Amino acid sequence: MKLEVLMSAMHQRDFSIAHRSRVNSDLLIINQCDEDRYDEIEVNGHLWRMISTTERGLSKSRNMALDNARGDICLLADDDEEFTDGYAQTILSAYEQLPKATAIVFNLKRINYKMKKTYYRIEKARIAPSYRSYGSPMCAFRLENIRSNNIRFNETFGSGTPWGGGEDGLFQDDIRKKKMLIYEFPAEIATIDYAGGSSWFHGYTEKYFYNSGAFNQYKYKGNLILKYLRCLYTCFYKLRREKGLSPFQKLKWMRLGMRGIKKNITYAEYVEGKR
Repeated sequence: MKLEVLMSAMHQRDFSIAHRSRVNSDLLIINQCDEDRYDEIEVNGHLWRMISTTERGLSKSRNMALDNARGDICLLADDDEEFTDGYAQTILSAYEQLPKATAIVFNLKRINYKMKKTYYRIEKARIAPSYRSYGSPMCAFRLENIRSNNIRFNETFGSGTPWGGGEDGLFQDDIRKKKMLIYEFPAEIATIDYAGGSSWFHGYTEKYFYNSGAFNQYKYKGNLILKYLRCLYTCFYKLRREKGLSPFQKLKWMRLGMRGIKKNITYAEYVEGKR
Protein backbone atom coordinates (compact mmCIF):
# COMPACT_ATOMS: atom_id res chain seq x y z
CA MET A 1 0.00 0.00 0.00
CA LYS A 2 1.07 3.56 -0.67
CA LEU A 3 0.06 6.60 1.40
CA GLU A 4 -0.62 9.98 -0.17
CA VAL A 5 -1.22 13.20 1.77
CA LEU A 6 -3.96 15.42 0.31
CA MET A 7 -3.24 18.97 1.46
CA SER A 8 -5.42 22.04 0.99
CA ALA A 9 -3.53 25.34 0.81
CA MET A 10 -3.76 28.83 -0.63
CA HIS A 11 -1.38 31.12 -2.56
CA GLN A 12 1.64 28.80 -2.56
CA ARG A 13 4.49 29.54 -4.99
CA ASP A 14 6.46 26.32 -4.49
CA PHE A 15 6.64 23.22 -2.27
CA SER A 16 8.08 25.03 0.77
CA ILE A 17 4.95 24.31 2.77
CA ALA A 18 5.51 20.59 2.38
CA HIS A 19 9.01 20.88 3.81
CA ARG A 20 7.70 22.96 6.73
CA SER A 21 4.99 20.35 7.34
CA ARG A 22 7.63 17.59 7.32
CA VAL A 23 5.85 15.56 4.68
CA ASN A 24 7.58 12.21 4.15
CA SER A 25 5.28 10.41 1.72
CA ASP A 26 3.62 11.05 -1.61
CA LEU A 27 1.77 14.36 -1.62
CA LEU A 28 -0.90 16.22 -3.57
CA ILE A 29 -1.39 19.92 -2.79
CA ILE A 30 -4.52 21.67 -4.01
CA ASN A 31 -3.32 25.27 -4.12
CA GLN A 32 -6.14 27.79 -4.43
CA CYS A 33 -4.58 30.91 -5.89
CA ASP A 34 -4.88 33.24 -8.89
CA GLU A 35 -3.68 30.92 -11.65
CA ASP A 36 -4.23 27.43 -13.04
CA ARG A 37 -1.13 25.27 -13.38
CA TYR A 38 0.44 21.91 -12.48
CA ASP A 39 3.84 21.16 -10.89
CA GLU A 40 5.54 18.04 -9.61
CA ILE A 41 8.88 17.11 -8.07
CA GLU A 42 10.44 14.03 -6.49
CA VAL A 43 11.64 14.29 -2.88
CA ASN A 44 13.34 11.38 -1.10
CA GLY A 45 11.74 8.92 -3.49
CA HIS A 46 8.25 10.38 -3.04
CA LEU A 47 6.19 12.16 -5.68
CA TRP A 48 5.01 15.62 -4.68
CA ARG A 49 2.38 17.19 -6.94
CA MET A 50 0.68 20.58 -6.84
CA ILE A 51 -2.48 21.57 -8.69
CA SER A 52 -2.97 25.33 -8.62
CA THR A 53 -6.51 26.51 -9.24
CA THR A 54 -8.57 29.69 -9.17
CA GLU A 55 -11.45 27.88 -7.45
CA ARG A 56 -12.26 28.81 -3.86
CA GLY A 57 -13.66 26.89 -0.90
CA LEU A 58 -12.26 24.10 1.27
CA SER A 59 -14.81 21.49 0.19
CA LYS A 60 -14.05 22.23 -3.47
CA SER A 61 -10.36 21.79 -2.66
CA ARG A 62 -11.01 18.43 -0.99
CA ASN A 63 -13.10 17.23 -3.93
CA MET A 64 -10.44 18.23 -6.44
CA ALA A 65 -7.98 16.23 -4.36
CA LEU A 66 -10.29 13.20 -4.43
CA ASP A 67 -10.52 13.48 -8.22
CA ASN A 68 -6.74 13.60 -8.69
CA ALA A 69 -5.39 11.41 -5.85
CA ARG A 70 -3.31 8.33 -6.64
CA GLY A 71 -2.58 6.77 -3.25
CA ASP A 72 -4.09 3.54 -1.95
CA ILE A 73 -4.57 5.25 1.41
CA CYS A 74 -5.10 9.00 1.51
CA LEU A 75 -4.66 11.34 4.47
CA LEU A 76 -6.41 14.70 4.52
CA ALA A 77 -4.27 17.62 5.67
CA ASP A 78 -4.37 21.37 6.17
CA ASP A 79 -1.54 23.81 5.62
CA ASP A 80 -1.00 24.52 9.33
CA GLU A 81 0.13 21.13 10.59
CA GLU A 82 3.45 19.40 11.17
CA PHE A 83 3.58 15.66 10.71
CA THR A 84 4.99 13.34 13.34
CA ASP A 85 8.06 11.25 12.50
CA GLY A 86 6.94 7.94 11.04
CA TYR A 87 3.34 9.04 10.43
CA ALA A 88 3.15 7.18 7.11
CA GLN A 89 4.28 3.90 8.67
CA THR A 90 1.87 4.44 11.59
CA ILE A 91 -1.10 4.88 9.25
CA LEU A 92 -0.25 1.95 6.97
CA SER A 93 0.33 -0.27 10.01
CA ALA A 94 -3.10 0.70 11.34
CA TYR A 95 -4.68 -0.46 8.07
CA GLU A 96 -2.82 -3.76 8.31
CA GLN A 97 -4.25 -4.23 11.80
CA LEU A 98 -7.75 -3.09 10.78
CA PRO A 99 -8.27 -4.58 7.30
CA LYS A 100 -12.04 -3.94 7.33
CA ALA A 101 -11.62 -0.19 7.83
CA THR A 102 -12.49 2.24 5.07
CA ALA A 103 -11.52 5.25 7.19
CA ILE A 104 -9.33 5.48 10.26
CA VAL A 105 -9.11 8.53 12.51
CA PHE A 106 -6.01 9.33 14.55
CA ASN A 107 -5.02 11.72 17.30
CA LEU A 108 -3.64 15.18 16.67
CA LYS A 109 -1.68 17.32 19.08
CA ARG A 110 -3.35 20.73 19.25
CA ILE A 111 -1.52 23.92 20.21
CA ASN A 112 -3.30 27.22 21.02
CA TYR A 113 -6.67 25.52 20.57
CA LYS A 114 -9.45 27.71 22.01
CA MET A 115 -12.67 26.31 20.60
CA LYS A 116 -13.11 23.97 23.58
CA LYS A 117 -11.28 23.58 26.89
CA THR A 118 -10.63 19.90 26.20
CA TYR A 119 -10.60 17.79 23.08
CA TYR A 120 -11.56 14.19 22.55
CA ARG A 121 -8.61 11.80 22.65
CA ILE A 122 -8.62 8.35 21.11
CA GLU A 123 -7.46 5.79 23.68
CA LYS A 124 -7.92 2.44 21.92
CA ALA A 125 -8.55 0.89 18.52
CA ARG A 126 -12.28 0.42 17.99
CA ILE A 127 -15.11 1.13 15.58
CA ALA A 128 -15.81 4.87 15.80
CA PRO A 129 -19.07 5.75 17.58
CA SER A 130 -21.76 6.59 15.03
CA TYR A 131 -22.63 9.85 16.80
CA ARG A 132 -19.10 11.23 16.65
CA SER A 133 -17.55 13.24 13.83
CA TYR A 134 -13.90 14.13 13.43
CA GLY A 135 -11.90 16.94 11.88
CA SER A 136 -10.67 16.12 8.39
CA PRO A 137 -6.93 16.21 9.27
CA MET A 138 -7.54 13.28 11.65
CA CYS A 139 -8.93 11.12 8.87
CA ALA A 140 -7.28 8.68 6.45
CA PHE A 141 -9.29 6.57 4.02
CA ARG A 142 -9.10 3.93 1.29
CA LEU A 143 -9.36 5.91 -1.94
CA GLU A 144 -10.92 3.08 -3.96
CA ASN A 145 -13.79 2.72 -1.45
CA ILE A 146 -14.53 6.44 -1.49
CA ARG A 147 -14.48 6.69 -5.28
CA SER A 148 -16.48 3.53 -5.97
CA ASN A 149 -19.24 4.80 -3.67
CA ASN A 150 -19.15 8.33 -5.14
CA ILE A 151 -18.57 9.96 -1.75
CA ARG A 152 -17.78 13.66 -1.94
CA PHE A 153 -17.41 16.66 0.35
CA ASN A 154 -20.58 18.76 0.58
CA GLU A 155 -19.73 22.12 -1.00
CA THR A 156 -22.52 23.95 0.87
CA PHE A 157 -20.40 23.81 4.03
CA GLY A 158 -16.75 24.37 4.92
CA SER A 159 -14.31 27.26 5.02
CA GLY A 160 -14.96 29.71 2.22
CA THR A 161 -18.74 29.28 2.38
CA PRO A 162 -21.27 31.45 4.28
CA TRP A 163 -22.41 28.47 6.37
CA GLY A 164 -19.23 27.61 8.28
CA GLY A 165 -17.90 24.13 9.01
CA GLY A 166 -19.50 20.71 9.08
CA GLU A 167 -18.40 19.23 5.77
CA ASP A 168 -16.11 16.71 7.45
CA GLY A 169 -18.95 15.28 9.55
CA LEU A 170 -21.18 14.93 6.49
CA PHE A 171 -18.36 13.16 4.63
CA GLN A 172 -18.06 10.64 7.46
CA ASP A 173 -21.85 10.23 7.63
CA ASP A 174 -21.84 9.28 3.95
CA ILE A 175 -19.20 6.63 4.60
CA ARG A 176 -21.40 5.12 7.31
CA LYS A 177 -24.51 5.29 5.12
CA LYS A 178 -22.71 3.08 2.60
CA LYS A 179 -22.20 0.49 5.39
CA MET A 180 -18.45 1.03 5.44
CA LEU A 181 -16.52 1.13 8.70
CA ILE A 182 -14.73 4.04 10.39
CA TYR A 183 -12.26 3.10 13.12
CA GLU A 184 -10.42 5.04 15.79
CA PHE A 185 -6.72 4.32 16.29
CA PRO A 186 -4.71 5.59 19.31
CA ALA A 187 -1.68 7.07 17.57
CA GLU A 188 -0.69 10.69 17.09
CA ILE A 189 0.14 11.63 13.50
CA ALA A 190 0.57 15.43 13.49
CA THR A 191 0.60 18.68 15.44
CA ILE A 192 -1.62 21.62 14.52
CA ASP A 193 -0.98 25.14 15.80
CA TYR A 194 -4.16 27.23 16.00
CA ALA A 195 -2.36 30.47 16.84
CA GLY A 196 -3.44 31.91 13.50
CA GLY A 197 -7.09 31.35 14.35
CA SER A 198 -9.84 29.63 12.42
CA SER A 199 -11.10 30.76 9.05
CA TRP A 200 -14.71 30.22 10.17
CA PHE A 201 -14.86 29.95 14.00
CA HIS A 202 -14.76 33.31 15.77
CA GLY A 203 -16.42 32.47 19.05
CA TYR A 204 -19.87 31.34 20.16
CA THR A 205 -21.66 34.22 18.54
CA GLU A 206 -25.08 34.74 16.97
CA LYS A 207 -23.55 33.71 13.64
CA TYR A 208 -22.11 30.52 15.11
CA PHE A 209 -25.52 29.41 16.40
CA TYR A 210 -27.30 30.53 13.21
CA ASN A 211 -24.93 28.38 11.16
CA SER A 212 -25.19 25.51 13.66
CA GLY A 213 -28.96 25.58 13.23
CA ALA A 214 -28.53 25.58 9.45
CA PHE A 215 -26.24 22.56 9.68
CA ASN A 216 -28.70 20.72 11.94
CA GLN A 217 -31.50 21.43 9.48
CA TYR A 218 -29.42 20.03 6.63
CA LYS A 219 -28.17 16.95 8.49
CA TYR A 220 -31.39 15.98 10.24
CA LYS A 221 -33.99 17.32 7.80
CA GLY A 222 -35.72 13.96 7.66
CA ASN A 223 -35.90 13.56 11.44
CA LEU A 224 -37.80 16.36 13.20
CA ILE A 225 -37.37 14.92 16.70
CA LEU A 226 -33.61 14.37 16.41
CA LYS A 227 -33.16 17.80 14.84
CA TYR A 228 -34.72 19.62 17.79
CA LEU A 229 -33.16 17.35 20.39
CA ARG A 230 -29.77 18.23 18.93
CA CYS A 231 -30.56 21.94 19.21
CA LEU A 232 -31.66 21.58 22.84
CA TYR A 233 -28.57 19.50 23.66
CA THR A 234 -26.27 22.13 22.12
CA CYS A 235 -27.87 25.14 23.79
CA PHE A 236 -28.80 23.76 27.23
CA TYR A 237 -25.99 21.26 27.83
CA LYS A 238 -22.99 21.16 25.50
CA LEU A 239 -22.46 24.93 25.22
CA ARG A 240 -24.53 26.14 28.16
CA ARG A 241 -21.52 27.64 29.94
CA GLU A 242 -20.31 29.63 26.93
CA LYS A 243 -20.98 33.26 27.78
CA GLY A 244 -22.36 36.03 25.60
CA LEU A 245 -25.73 34.50 24.84
CA SER A 246 -28.21 32.80 27.15
CA PRO A 247 -29.31 29.23 26.29
CA PHE A 248 -32.64 30.62 25.05
CA GLN A 249 -30.86 33.17 22.84
CA LYS A 250 -28.67 30.40 21.43
CA LEU A 251 -31.77 28.35 20.67
CA LYS A 252 -33.41 31.35 19.00
CA TRP A 253 -30.46 31.79 16.63
CA MET A 254 -30.32 28.08 15.86
CA ARG A 255 -34.01 28.13 14.91
CA LEU A 256 -33.41 31.18 12.71
CA GLY A 257 -30.59 29.33 10.97
CA MET A 258 -32.80 26.29 10.43
CA ARG A 259 -35.34 28.46 8.66
CA GLY A 260 -32.64 30.48 6.90
CA ILE A 261 -30.95 27.61 5.09
CA LYS A 262 -34.29 26.37 3.74
CA LYS A 263 -34.67 29.78 2.05
CA ASN A 264 -30.93 30.10 1.33
CA ILE A 265 -30.69 33.20 3.54
CA THR A 266 -27.25 33.43 5.13
CA TYR A 267 -26.57 35.05 8.49
CA ALA A 268 -25.17 38.17 6.79
CA GLU A 269 -28.25 38.44 4.58
CA TYR A 270 -30.57 37.93 7.54
CA VAL A 271 -28.86 40.63 9.61
CA GLU A 272 -28.78 43.03 6.66
CA GLY A 273 -32.48 42.45 6.06
CA LYS A 274 -33.31 43.30 9.67
CA ARG A 275 -31.69 46.73 9.46
